Parts: sequence; C-alpha cells; structure tokens
Amino acid sequence: MDKRKIVAKKRFENVHKELLGVGEKLLNTKNLTEITLNSITDYTEISKTTIYEHFTSLDSFLAGVVQHVYEKMISEFRSKKEGDPKQNIKTMFIDYKEFVYKNPNLGKNIYASFVMLSGSDKFPKINLYEDLEKELDMLGLDNEEKKIFLKKFNFSIDDFRNDLENGNTASIDLLINDLTFYLEKY
Repeated sequence: MDKRKIVAKKRFENVHKELLGVGEKLLNTKNLTEITLNSITDYTEISKTTIYEHFTSLDSFLAGVVQHVYEKMISEFRSKKEGDPKQNIKTMFIDYKEFVYKNPNLGKNIYASFVMLSGSDKFPKINLYEDLEKELDMLGLDNEEKKIFLKKFNFSIDDFRNDLENGNTASIDLLINDLTFYLEKY
C-alpha cells in the first residue's frame, strides 16, 4: 500500500477515535436532546467538515459512540473472565451496575440512544450478548432456556435503571442475587 494512504488511513482512524471519545464525554455531560453533531466542536478542534466525513448523521454518531462504550465494557469484562460461567455472568451484571453508578448520565443516554436506534439501520452491533450467550452455552442451556434467561437479564437491567433513577439502590443487590439464584439450577 502507498505510504501516503497508510498515513491518511492512520490519521482518519485517530480522528475517529477522538470523535468517539468526545461523544462519550458529551453523553456523560449533556442530555441526549442537547447533543448535535455541531456540539462536538465544543470539545475538540476537529472541523465540522471532518466531523461530517466521519458521521453523516446524529444517528450514525450515536451508534458509533454506543458501540465504542460497549466495546470498552466488553474488553474490561473479558479481562476479568474466569472459568466459571455463572461467575462470569454475575461479573457482567456487576460490571454493568458499576459502570452505570460511575456514569449515570452516560448510562441513561446510552440506553436512550439504544432505544432510539433500535428500529433503524444504524443500530450498533453489540458483542455483549454474544459473550453472554457463550457463557449460557457453557452452562448447557438450550435455546428456549437462553431466551428465558436473556429476558430475565434484560428485565433486571431495566429494573436496575429504574431503581437507580428513583434512588432505590437497595434492591439492586437483590436483582444480582435473583439472577445468581436463577443460574444455580444449571
């Protein structure tokens, strides 16, 4: 490959990473309704023209940021992964809980982005569920049992978000215990 193309590609990738980092900061400090592609310029020296070369719409920007944040969470989970699938599933949920505790606005905005993008072609590919399904496979769950557990996992995350917004943190540990108890039969 031509040396200039390699340098240009590397520069493009570095700018893209910077924009995703800026997006994470925006989602952590502003409400989703306040964010536009133009608001990115408040956090970086990157020109509007360059921003639009990377993201053609707010939806594509949000999808990129959501995927970026989830990839960071997945990477952290994988570094903690052990041989026990039950413990790994519990770790996933606990890591998610800790992430949202540390970044409540970011967690809320990512969830809202996720819901907003769910019906569009911009919906981000999230590998978290692939990892979770692999752990469930290791436990020997069949497809129907996996569906039931994934619903339970998602409902627990929704309950957790509601409890966090209402300041009811006492029941969060109960949600983790409920998931763990459910897994004990496998």
